[in-house]
Amino acid sequence: MTIDEALGIVKQTELCWIVFSAETGNVLSVDGVLSDETMANKFEHLGNLSGFGQPVMTRRFKSSSVTREILEKHQTEAEQRKIRVHVLTEWSMATTEQLARILEHGQYDAPMQRDFDSKIIVDNLWELHRDELTPVLRERLEKLLTSDVLCFAAQTKLCIYLTALNGDEQKLKAIWIGAEPGRNCWDDAVALMDALAYVRTTDQEIIGDMLKIFDTDFPFGGKLSTMIALGKIGPAAGSRVADKIRSTVYDSHPALVAVRDRVLERLESEEGEWLVCGDCCYGQVRNQTGFGAKPCPKCLGIGWRSINE
Repeated sequence: MTIDEALGIVKQTELCWIVFSAETGNVLSVDGVLSDETMANKFEHLGNLSGFGQPVMTRRFKSSSVTREILEKHQTEAEQRKIRVHVLTEWSMATTEQLARILEHGQYDAPMQRDFDSKIIVDNLWELHRDELTPVLRERLEKLLTSDVLCFAAQTKLCIYLTALNGDEQKLKAIWIGAEPGRNCWDDAVALMDALAYVRTTDQEIIGDMLKIFDTDFPFGGKLSTMIALGKIGPAAGSRVADKIRSTVYDSHPALVAVRDRVLERLESEEGEWLVCGDCCYGQVRNQTGFGAKPCPKCLGIGWRSINE
């Protein structure tokens, strides 16, 4: 459907649903909205989206606000998303040296930008290339912490990751409890938990703080990250950890149950019954169907496998 055709239909309505191709931003359909539209009508519209045979986005508009510029903007944004996905995929396949050089240069061609994407590269280095970050390379990255080539979020996470790689558990704890800067948001807290798991902390104050997360209203994704971090620490985390997980993480989605059971198995066994997974980077593998990292299907993200497997 052309933009002119779409605008012609829009003019005949007061309210409308417009369905866009997620890949191109082109308008696929325009449907008028009933003035007394019910929730059932909305669900019916959403249920029909699968009939387009491609990824789509849908938006509900006041028809008088729909202009050519708005529809063209969707096309432009779709093209930018394609470029972003292409670049992010390239970064996922890049070497450690290539990623470090991108950070050092601090130059990003649109639509990529320092203020968000430098953090993605920092995460890629930690999640996919951790063991390749040699002392020499870490020294190069350390210099970036006081430069303007990284956004604030990237500087914060890089500091956390380098602190873990240097084995400085006391500094990680200081950041965790707020004695040193670096814990500004939930994303930082997740990075800190993974870093503390990397140094295999057994600090019961920190572990107690992590257990409190299971009693909060945090979305379960946050609790899942906490559970995996505790599973990485293993039996040394203490017996109360398994008790808390068992009492707060209920049977729900099969994938979640599998992670919970794997974590409980590790927490309630001897350290010698586990081996480093070997198929991943501390629980993460490259996302072969997209970009970035995802949990290892063999160890379910905890980086350890039972000797009985």
